[in-house]
Amino acid sequence: VFAAPCVVPVVGPLLFYISTTRDVVLGFILMLSYAQGLSLLFVMFSFISNRWITKSGERTRWVKNILGTLLLLVALFYFQILVKPWIAPHIPHDPYFLYDFEQAEVLAGEQSKGIVVDFYADWCISCHELEREVWSQETVRQAVRQSFIPAKIDCTDNNEQCETLEEAYDVQGLPTILFLDKAGQEINGSRIMGSGISAEEFIKRVVNYAQQARQQ
Repeated sequence: VFAAPCVVPVVGPLLFYISTTRDVVLGFILMLSYAQGLSLLFVMFSFISNRWITKSGERTRWVKNILGTLLLLVALFYFQILVKPWIAPHIPHDPYFLYDFEQAEVLAGEQSKGIVVDFYADWCISCHELEREVWSQETVRQAVRQSFIPAKIDCTDNNEQCETLEEAYDVQGLPTILFLDKAGQEINGSRIMGSGISAEEFIKRVVNYAQQARQQ
């Protein structure tokens, strides 16, 4: 459960691709390759750290204490995410976005624009990276505003709006960004999954997708 925010952006699309091919052998090879690649990193680290620790003597006690403290901090971080919905309701905080998709549709119709839909969750690490690297940039916000209505779909607690839209648009993982034209149809090839995209590249895509929306 706690590893999902890290592996879903990779495993989700991978499983979806395997399910579309219906090729058992290909699916086995792809999943085996993923498992070997992921586990190899841990195996290599275990050998390297073991040799380093045995040569360090008493200093390893400090290393152990520091690493143990870091692990506890990570555990506390995920624990507060787990209990947050019961302690206090989640309140959207960025006035740039609309958090009600129906309201976004109405506004898009009035202004004759498309909609950019960002599916995110508080527990999603990649969502925070996308927010920091892309959505926080004023140049990105201005570029989006010219042709689209920006909307965020909060999937932190799997609410009804999130589940309905994820099923309607076949969203496989978080974060996922959709570009919808004026008719509410997803622009071909415009879907962005995961983080790792720069603000400059995102702006280029926004301009390109805006042109496609006008042609569709």
